[in-house]
Parts: sequence; structure tokens; C-alpha cells
Amino acid sequence: MKEFEAPASHELVPKPARASSPIWNYGVKLKDRSRGKWAFACFGSTVCRARSKNGVFIAISKRTGSNALDHVKHKHGAGASTNVISAQAMADLCVQKPSPFTRFFDNELSRALEWVQRHVIECCSPLTLGETEGVKTSVLLSARSFAPSRIRKQEVKRMVVECYAATAAQFKEEMATEVAGVPCLHLSLELWVDKSSSLKYMGVRFFYVNSVWQLKSYLLAVRQFNPTPETLKNERLSELLEKYVFAVLEEFGIDASLLFSATSDAGGDVKRLCSVLLPGLREWCVCHMLSDSLAEAVGTCVGPQQPGGRAARNVVMAVKKAVERVRKSPASKDIFTEEQVIQFSQCSNRKVVNAAPQRWSGVTGALEATVTNRAAINGVYAEEGEDSPLSPHVHEIDELYSLIQPVAEVIATCQQTHFPTGQAAVLGLAALKLSTLNADAPLDILTPASKPTQGATEGAGGEQRTTARAHKDLTRVGREAREHLASALHWRDFDKRYKSTVAKSTGLVFDMQMGLHPCTADLQYVSRLAPTEGHAAVVKKNITDKIIALAAKLADKKAERKGIEAEQGEPAAKRAPQASAPGNTYPMFASARYHKEATTTAIMAGLGLIATRDEGTSASPIERARAELETLRSASDDALFGDTSCEGVLNWWKRKEHSYPLLARVARVVFAAPASVMVQERDLGSAGRMMTSSRSTGDAKYVEMVLFLHGNVDLLPEIIPELPADGVNGVQTKIPGRLSNPMLELHALDGEFGPVDLTNDDESEG
Repeated sequence: MKEFEAPASHELVPKPARASSPIWNYGVKLKDRSRGKWAFACFGSTVCRARSKNGVFIAISKRTGSNALDHVKHKHGAGASTNVISAQAMADLCVQKPSPFTRFFDNELSRALEWVQRHVIECCSPLTLGETEGVKTSVLLSARSFAPSRIRKQEVKRMVVECYAATAAQFKEEMATEVAGVPCLHLSLELWVDKSSSLKYMGVRFFYVNSVWQLKSYLLAVRQFNPTPETLKNERLSELLEKYVFAVLEEFGIDASLLFSATSDAGGDVKRLCSVLLPGLREWCVCHMLSDSLAEAVGTCVGPQQPGGRAARNVVMAVKKAVERVRKSPASKDIFTEEQVIQFSQCSNRKVVNAAPQRWSGVTGALEATVTNRAAINGVYAEEGEDSPLSPHVHEIDELYSLIQPVAEVIATCQQTHFPTGQAAVLGLAALKLSTLNADAPLDILTPASKPTQGATEGAGGEQRTTARAHKDLTRVGREAREHLASALHWRDFDKRYKSTVAKSTGLVFDMQMGLHPCTADLQYVSRLAPTEGHAAVVKKNITDKIIALAAKLADKKAERKGIEAEQGEPAAKRAPQASAPGNTYPMFASARYHKEATTTAIMAGLGLIATRDEGTSASPIERARAELETLRSASDDALFGDTSCEGVLNWWKRKEHSYPLLARVARVVFAAPASVMVQERDLGSAGRMMTSSRSTGDAKYVEMVLFLHGNVDLLPEIIPELPADGVNGVQTKIPGRLSNPMLELHALDGEFGPVDLTNDDESEG
């Protein structure tokens, strides 16, 4: 890169002293002398070097180089995070291979900051990692070394605060530009208990779709939440949760009126917070709802819970004991392996899990392993001179597996992290109601196929087979489990959604998604799920009214914003450059495709080749929205048939934005609602791992700052301003007030982890 000569029309931009973005490892920034535009010249490959030599650069903005960052990530693998658990593994990673290109204006401080971003922020490592002997040695031996004193705990704390302050400021700026007063945010709330430490954590994450139809998801906060008994004497837990959530929203400049909906688990306090104390609609996490339904019908906990299907629970517990015996006994393992070779011409084609956990995918796996390896398990007991305890339950195990597996599949679908799956959840629940849980229809008995390993004989493996069995022909265990599961799911979901004769003020967000999908916009599915046509008519009207009311509200918001801009004499605010977001594999190219498609659509609309709707007509927004909805229901699009992914639907609305201007805004709001809070549970799991005694007991506020940066690593600015140790703009002043616990109401929420002085090295070990 040192040999690169900028063309006469451009000038080289020197690398700032504290810049730590990986783009500086692969190229340089340029500035157009005449137009003032910024660009990035990449030298990461032969193709990139040739393009840069010919004057073909990547356009970037002065404030951020997101396009360049996306390029070096996707084309050259820069910034790939590594899951690091132990300090020794981290020390091995610290010996980094030298970059193929020399950095411009590199220095110790920027390299130390890059080390912190890579190992502490991206890998959620302890703040004391840099003080271990292995890491110190590896830093001294690395190709681009810096003094180990740069990554002492106190220095790491200071850099974490600096990164947090810079990232939070950029985040607030981006949110103010992208949201622009529109109620389009979907909150994901979760109150989670770490099983190893029994500590509670509260997590806040939100989703939205931006103006270029990209789904964005940001983690706002993960806080240890352990109110003392004294704190709970005067206030309910939901009220404390409300104070915490509003403190988080206030820090990031987000008004509660911008919340359109919230998705939460089954906890009563979180439910009350979302349904009563927060504005907007509320949806129950589909994964938690199905898990509770299964626990009621086929409980597997040994505790005091009383499941509806006691006989089904006994069968599952018998399976649990059998697989535990096979797994724990060395003699049984040998017999089991030999028996598998005889029966399937393969060894260990399925793992027999240790136990049937509460996670229903694990229960399904245990039942599936039992069905697949039934002969091997029977052989273990026969070799030891015993009768298999599972032999009397052959049909019962088959039926329970056939009931639980479809439900667990819906749970797995809703746990996807890339796109919210509200439509897929509605359709999956409908399929369960009409087939698996329908006592008037036969039950499909599933026989899982043996998965052949390499070298297995011909004919091993195959497809999963199904055999229809009438409800009256099921065993007593199967009939009761089916009826209990259907009843549990009905009162939790179907009765609340589709068995009502009055309009509801909350919920139905997922049904609004169905009403805006061109293949289900006619809402005919409601007639199949509602008990009577009268109930179906009320629900359809309720869904339609919600869509039209939201369209009118968004139209008023846009008119209000235009009026403010006209008074100020300013054009519409420019959108901030889009940062890479979870769920968007190639946001840079997706954005480029969108602008190209939008330009083409605008040209076609101007020529009258495609239908458009004029928002400036004399009709009211409600009338125009109703007309657009009728047109949508009469339209058909075979290309989207069966595609219920958020990505597919957003791409469709992106193309049809000119044809349905009012409904397109509604689609942007509605389709961002997540079907589950499982993404949030992963955030909370990271918090639990950072606070365990096997790692380090970290100060709660630094753990939360690290987790915020970890969840939004793509928002890290290229330039991190250096902060003085003290003073008006010192490090302490940049720690948000809610993290320093100045509010008496929040002071006791951290339990044993109270506020810790940044300058006192002995008060915390994080």
C-alpha cells in the first residue's frame, strides 16, 4: 500500500491515530479533490489491486466506511469473531499472523484498542485477560506488538467506556434518523434465570425495518436484575421492570410512543409490563407458549408440577431412565455398540442423550433415538438377562413422538435468528390444530429413518415413514396426551385469538402479518381456525381495522413530518448509512439492488407501465388504505406462494411500494415483529457466562457495556475518541446514569454487584 500513488483527482486520507477499523489493513481512504466525495481503495486481492490501480474505488461516506467494512468482511474475511472460552485459547489467538500490508500511521494505542475490540468485546472475555502471563507473552511475541501495560484491566475498562460512549452516540444518531417519530419498533423482553448461579437477568432488544427494507435488530441492554426483598415491599416486580425499561429507552433517546409491539415470554410480571404498562400491542413468544403447552400435557419435570397427562409423563420418564442406563454403563455401551452393528450395519448412528430435558427438542431427540435404536436397546437388556422396560410401551412411545415432534419443529422454526417468523408461527400452529391435534382426524405415526454413516451397507437409512392411525385406535396414553395438548394450546392461543365476539385492543400482530401477505391477505385461514363463522367475521374485521387504522396513523405522521420540514425550509432528512445488521448477509449489495430496483420502478411508474396510487387525492387515508387492501386481496402472486420468510415478503413489498404506498408503510412496521425471544435468550446466556465464578466476577455495568458492544459490533465507529481519566468529559461522566445506579429505585437491582469505582482496582475482579 505504501507504493500506491493516488490519482491526481484524489488525495490520500491519513489514518487517524485511534482508528481501529480492519479496513486499514486492506487499503486506504481517498478524497475527491473537486467533489469532496470519499472513497476506499482496496488491496486485499489481485482483483481488488487491479481495480484500485485502474481508479475503481468503493464509495464511502466521511463519517463511516460501512461499505468498505462490508467489502473486507465478505470478500477478505476481515473481523471474523472466534468463540473463545479459556484464557489459554485466547492466548493462542493473540499470536496473530502479520497482515499482508503495512498499516498507515499505526501506533500502540490503536493496536491495543483493536485487541480489546477483538478479544474482550467480540469474544466476551474477562477484562483481566490481558494480565495473564500467557497473553502477555503472546503480545510481546506478536508481529505487531504493543506494551502489555496497554491491556491491563484498568486500561481495558477505560477503552470499553470509550467504545461504549462512541457507539451509543452513533446509535442514537442513526435511530433518530431512521425511526423519525414513526411507531415502528418491536421490543423483545425477557427475564431470565441463570441455572448455575440463580441470578436473574433482564434483556431488552428491538427489531425494525428501515427505509431500504432491511430488517435491523439491536441489543439495547442486558442487566443483572435481582431486587432485594426490601425493594419489593412497596412496588410490584413489573413496576420495577418498567422503570428499568424506561431508563434504557431514555438513555438511547427512544420515546415509548415509538413502540408498536412487544414480544415476551410467559412470565406474569413481564406480561403485565408489556400488556398494561407499555404502549402498543403484545404477542406471546411462540416458543414459550408451545413449551408451556407441552409441559402441561406431557410434563417431564420431576418437581411438583402436575401435568395433565400423568401416564404420558411416566412413559417419557421410563425412556429417560433407559437412555441414562445405556449412556452411563460401560458394559451397556459395548453391548449397545455391538447390537447396532448387527441391526443397522453401522455404529452409533444416533446419539442417545443423557436425559430428556425441559427443552422439547431434547425430548424429541430422546424419543427419536429410542425409536430408531429400539432393537439395540432391547439387546442391551437381553444380554444382561433382563426384560427391556420399554417393551410394553412400544406403541405409546411411537404416538408420543408423533405428537411432540411436529410441535418441536414449530418451536425450532420460531427460534431462527435471521428473520422474525410470525407468519410461519401462525401457519405452523394452524397445521397443528387441523391435523396433529385434531381428534376427528387420524394421527400420522412417524417412524424416523436411520441415518446411515459412511460405509453403511446399501439400503440403510431412508426417508421418514408415516402411518395413519385413527384417534380411537390410539393407546390410552396417546389419546389423553393428544387431547390434553390440544386443550392446552386452544386456551393459550386459538381461543384468545379466534374465539371472540368483541374487538380486542391488544395482540393480533402476527395476524396483521398474515393480512399483508398477498397469499393470505383474504384471511380465509381465520375461518378454519375460528369455531363459528360469526367468530371468524369478528376476527377478520378486527384484523382489517387494525391494518387500516395503522395505515391512517402512519399517513398522518408523514404529513406532520412534511409540515415541520416545510416550516424549517429543509429537505427530508438524509438517511444515515446503513450498518450491517443481523439477518442481512450482504447488506451492501442488498442496498445497491434496492436502489436500482427502486429507480427502475419509478421510471416504469412515470411511464404509466405499472399501477401506482396517488397519495394526494381528496380521499381520506382510511378510504385509500381500505381501497389498497381490497386491491391486495384480489391480487395474486405465484412467485410468493408458500414463502412466509420475512426476507421474501419484504422483497415483495419493496417491489410493490409504489403500488401500495399506504400499506407499504404498514408492512414495514408489522413484518419486523419477532415470533420469539430466543435471540434475547442468547444475549442473556452470554451475560450469565460472563458472571460465573469460573470466569470472573465482573462489575455489572462493565458487563452490560461489553454485551451492548458485542451485540452491536457492526456499529463500532472507525474513530474512538480518547477520554481523559477525569474531568468534565472524563471516563466516569461517560458511564450512563442508569449503569452507575444514581436512581434509588434501581440501586438494589444488581443484588451483590453494586456500583464500583472505576479507579479502585480492588473492589471488583472483572
